[in-house]
Amino acid sequence: ASSISWRERKQAYISALPAKPRRSLLVALADKTHNAEAIAEDLRIHGEGLWNRFNGGPHGTRWYYLELARVFENQLPCALSLRLARAVAAIQA
Repeated sequence: ASSISWRERKQAYISALPAKPRRSLLVALADKTHNAEAIAEDLRIHGEGLWNRFNGGPHGTRWYYLELARVFENQLPCALSLRLARAVAAIQA
């Protein structure tokens, strides 16, 4: 087992994104957008209980996706980064 916390791992991932090639960023953006949209839909259907599935809980998971949306908006501004921002806004509520 790793001694690095969930938050530290997520922060390291976020911090490494700006150095990634554009193609890698696009793949990551598509993946994170899909995940955020699924979370938003599950939150709408199942409510706050869905957070039990996430190691970061509601606060950590919301922080993670908000930070991802900020990075992608800056590094890869496009229609897909706007979709991610919309999904992240939906899970912040």
